[in-house]
Amino acid sequence: MSVSAAPPGAVHHTMDDAALSAYRRDGFLVLRGLLSPREVAMLRTASDLVLAEAVQYGRELDARHPIALRSDHGFYEWDEIDDRQFLYARDGEGRRVWRRAERMWSRDAAFRVITANPRVVAAVERAAGAPVLPAHDSMVVKMPGAGATVPWHRDPPGRALIERLGDASGDFITDVYVDPSTVDNGCVWGIPGSHRCTDEVDPDDFGRADAVPLQAEPGDVVLHSTGVLHGSPANRSTAMRRTFYIHYGTRDTLMHGFWQRNAGWIEEQAAAFARMAEERRALGIDQPDL
Repeated sequence: MSVSAAPPGAVHHTMDDAALSAYRRDGFLVLRGLLSPREVAMLRTASDLVLAEAVQYGRELDARHPIALRSDHGFYEWDEIDDRQFLYARDGEGRRVWRRAERMWSRDAAFRVITANPRVVAAVERAAGAPVLPAHDSMVVKMPGAGATVPWHRDPPGRALIERLGDASGDFITDVYVDPSTVDNGCVWGIPGSHRCTDEVDPDDFGRADAVPLQAEPGDVVLHSTGVLHGSPANRSTAMRRTFYIHYGTRDTLMHGFWQRNAGWIEEQAAAFARMAEERRALGIDQPDL
């Protein structure tokens, strides 16, 4: 079956043959409207609560001691992460700015039921070529006027997969958008095809002619290979950009390679995934046909 080639960053609505071909070629894919309106509303409400908690906690930390960033940790305050699982950057006046949160599944049902969204899971499994389990979750934030640049980079284990297999499209992150993600508020950009080569680039050069902005709306999902070079310019706008990240993996990829999970952990995660699906059914969330 022949598939016409869409330009890099073109939007798709389902993971059909054309979308799958585009993902494998480019290393990223924008899928439009995989979440229902009810899910988008749930995600926004839950994210607003997390935002309020993170901002307040940052103020409490500022009152205790100034933020300290280690150069090898870049712009996240990894050394200070505690059981609240919030990470901060430092603004121009030395105050904390919320940048990231871990363990979203433990914070609100919205993050769990969206992880079990059958349209999202179907797209992920088509890209992975096998059934998947959710392995890790987080939220990345670009606060209005304070969202720092994220330099061009690859996620682990992307480079290792390229070196071993020549292609890292089998391992990817699923980005679920809470807010509009635009060029103005620092959307993610990708370099097409970089998930199939180990060439590196100037980490701060966002003027590259081959770079593609992956703009998205609330409820959209972006898949990006862990091997593709991606990054985002600063958010200098008045609009917030929040993204719920889910790293799904097949049982094989979770047991071997980067994750190195044992069989017991995988069975526990499979049971947790089944509970997410049951929680979704119990809430009676409307879902369009696949």
